[in-house]
Amino acid sequence: MKGFFLARQAVAIVGMSCLFPGASTPKAYWERLIKAEDCRSRADEKKMGLDPAAYFDPKKGVTDRFYFMDGGYVRNFSARSSLAEFPQEQLEGMDDSFLWPLFVGREAVKDSQSALAKTDKTRVGLVLADLNFPTKLSNRLFVPLYLRAVHQAIQGRLIQQKPLPLPDNTPAFHPPGSNAFWVAEKLGLCGPALCLDAACASSLYAVKVAADYLYSGRADAMLAGAVSAADPFFVTMGFSIFQAYPQNGKSCPLDKNSGGLAAGEGAGMFVLKRLEDAISQGDNIHAVIAGVGLSNDGRGASVLSPNPKGQKLAFERAWEAAGLNPAQLGFVECHATGTPRGDKVEVDSIDAFFGAKGADPLAGSVKSNLGHLLTSAGMAGMIKTVLSIQNRQIPPTINLTDPLESKSKVVSRSSLPSTTVDWPGFDEKPLAAVNAFGFGGTDAHAIIAPVNHPALAQTDQKAKEPVKLAITGADCLFGPFGNLNEFFGAVFRGEQGFCQAPKNRWYGMEKDKALLEHFGFEDGKPPLCAFVESLEADFARFKIPPGENDRLIPQQLALMKVADRALFQADVAPSSNTAVIVAMGADLSLHRFRGRVSLETELINLKESFGNQGQQVLEAAKNAVSNPASATRYTSFIGNIMACRMAALWDFSGPAFTVSAGSLSAFRALELAWMLLENEEVSAVVLGAVDLCAGPEYLLYQNRL
Repeated sequence: MKGFFLARQAVAIVGMSCLFPGASTPKAYWERLIKAEDCRSRADEKKMGLDPAAYFDPKKGVTDRFYFMDGGYVRNFSARSSLAEFPQEQLEGMDDSFLWPLFVGREAVKDSQSALAKTDKTRVGLVLADLNFPTKLSNRLFVPLYLRAVHQAIQGRLIQQKPLPLPDNTPAFHPPGSNAFWVAEKLGLCGPALCLDAACASSLYAVKVAADYLYSGRADAMLAGAVSAADPFFVTMGFSIFQAYPQNGKSCPLDKNSGGLAAGEGAGMFVLKRLEDAISQGDNIHAVIAGVGLSNDGRGASVLSPNPKGQKLAFERAWEAAGLNPAQLGFVECHATGTPRGDKVEVDSIDAFFGAKGADPLAGSVKSNLGHLLTSAGMAGMIKTVLSIQNRQIPPTINLTDPLESKSKVVSRSSLPSTTVDWPGFDEKPLAAVNAFGFGGTDAHAIIAPVNHPALAQTDQKAKEPVKLAITGADCLFGPFGNLNEFFGAVFRGEQGFCQAPKNRWYGMEKDKALLEHFGFEDGKPPLCAFVESLEADFARFKIPPGENDRLIPQQLALMKVADRALFQADVAPSSNTAVIVAMGADLSLHRFRGRVSLETELINLKESFGNQGQQVLEAAKNAVSNPASATRYTSFIGNIMACRMAALWDFSGPAFTVSAGSLSAFRALELAWMLLENEEVSAVVLGAVDLCAGPEYLLYQNRL
């Protein structure tokens, strides 16, 4: 162990909590793991919000149907009992995407109470990994808008002509991406608060960003966590469209017979401090995160196809940052979701990198117990790994019958425990690693060390010279102003870009006077806004199918168009270590997909009213709300994909992700870009922001605030 060195950006985990399928504490989680329990279950009406059998079809590729219903679901969580110390009226109507991180945040703060007691709360922040997806509660707000619009359009032809009731306009509207600030406020934290989306690598990205805040001096303690609490119906339909679920019903990570993944939900949280601070202040340290490496695959086969080039870069960057010897790696927690290609690429990447370093670690994947928890997957893997280090044991990867083998057998049957085993040679090989690879080629690799590592007290902190940033390219699309010159000209002339909504933008809701008055527009008219009336894109340039039913959502097309034009002005080399960070507001039009499929049950009397044409009219009504979501279109629902598409287009290898922090989103994104450049981790950053918030979903409920 002589000669080991932990880099100055090593952080101490001084608090830890979780809410996973089958476990609401780290202790219960560990017990589930060492007992080799499968915590996945079948989706039911309570979890889905409707009878899932009505939308199930065992065949792949059936429009508006899913073919797999198992997943890792959190059951029986009650805000009233689990969050009893908070005023219950403040929790009413809040989504699980708010309540779950509040619960794990509160529990992590409790676990780190002695450490945080010494820290000024104005210098404690929160980075929360989350997806900007519809949730069960947000669907209840927005789907009735679409149903009412369709109902009014065909009301004169219906046998039952009674109009649908007006949607509920009383719930507080908390858009996706605002949960980090809400949780921080409830916990009394006054430091930086933001959400980020790096797809399935988000948890590790959150830890890395939190570490950057600590070592840049912008914070003295940080909560770094993740939540996966999107609408299970939306998630299940999406992975069915991707055909990522197993056809044979078997999801067995790291097994040759696995046919795909099983999605899941949950939340987890760390409290982090600078390692030297935690040691000097005598804090209880669970483990140490010695380094995190971030990368992007850059140009590859597709945004859904893993690339070993990017995975290797993440490994290299993490171990270089940590200054540790990979030969001392005793265990690696694989990303391993159960998809045949993804698992095979990963084990071969592990083989190529660690085999060359003389490492022979044991390996595993907690997704065999929980399913794939999406944004929270990395938290499940890291917490498992911390508990494994503390107990000097490695839990099994369950459901293995024919384990995968890597090319040189660094990963093989002998390295995948089928029962709980003592950590072999812990004193000589005490280091662990966690992989996380997400859609779009978003890669992350974290190194975790025990607290009694002999070199923990060593630091390498050096004073930094102030960094000044240069803007070398810029462009914009603001309402009717299609580029920077048009925008500057309008500002110079004092022109406004406000106008009525373009035709069909509000799906006929602009004619529903009762609806508009119900939401507070007293004149019964929608507001004037700076609308983007049309959007042209070079589909060949962006390598996107031009078909109407297979396009990206407008939010992603707009960002890519503006970013590409800015990059052509800038002195940024393709195939470079360049990061892409995009500040974004949630695109609430995603709820139209759920509105489309909900028409089947909500307007069941269509067939009776239209006789033989009933099914045809129903399909037309569904298409009026939203076209069927193809794989390309559904992929664009994932926020970080817009950043990753730019990385792929320019073959950038730096981290690519999105940031949401309400009106502060662009400033938080700039802050993160600044820290990456301060640390000399990237050569340049593409910094963008996008928000198409002039749709009815946002404006109607926003007007009630």
